[in-house]
Amino acid sequence: MDLISNLGESDLLLALISGGGSSLLPLPTPRVTLEEKVAVVTLLSKAGADITQMNIVRTVLSDVKGGKLAEKAYPASVLALILSDIVDDPIQLIASGPTVPYQIPPQLLSDIISRYSLRDKIPKSALLPREEGICLLFGGEPTVKVSGSGKGGRSQELALRFSIEVSNGNSGLDEFEVALLCGGTDGIDGPTDAAGAIAYSGQLKEATDQNIDYQSYLGNNDSYEYYSKLNSGEDHIKIGHTFTNVMDIHILIIRPKKKIIG
Repeated sequence: MDLISNLGESDLLLALISGGGSSLLPLPTPRVTLEEKVAVVTLLSKAGADITQMNIVRTVLSDVKGGKLAEKAYPASVLALILSDIVDDPIQLIASGPTVPYQIPPQLLSDIISRYSLRDKIPKSALLPREEGICLLFGGEPTVKVSGSGKGGRSQELALRFSIEVSNGNSGLDEFEVALLCGGTDGIDGPTDAAGAIAYSGQLKEATDQNIDYQSYLGNNDSYEYYSKLNSGEDHIKIGHTFTNVMDIHILIIRPKKKIIG
């Protein structure tokens, strides 16, 4: 990899790729050791995961697969000669595609691990980055089924529902700090003066400590009053009317909890 990283614009990288290359070309991401990656693959293999699932996991945990080999060779040209061992020749899956960009949804790794009930056996480093954490950006407009008479908007209700889900003990994120910003780009969420709200792990405990019944507010679709009361409104997002509207924005941040030594 040191040699490839030093290639220049006038260089050519010739890559000969065939089935089996995924096992023969291991380079785990910095957050995962080779032993941990081998443990993950072994557990999935014994659990009955198919070759596509195995290669997806290998790619997510690799610093060379999924087109990362070609990325490291930039600005050199890359010529790949690929011998397929998979029906229909999906080149992004052959040897886990070291020269083929392959965008894998971050949640897919977790879904595969959960499908085979291996979450408690998989090294934690294989689930999320060990040090740097992740930040995900989403755009869209969630819908809300209104059954109460409270005051709120889709972004504020999403934040409230998210804080409940991330605190129920079944999210698999107990070892991480999680925060979600939900806001309307026009600065107005529903018939309120708030653009949205921020949800985070531990927020429900703060509500309980302040004698705020979050379930009652949720049942009444009263997310605006909930966030107005919680922490004296500090978790509300109020920026005023922006006079533009390009859907809602959601920013999700997940990072490991800081360990206290001593």
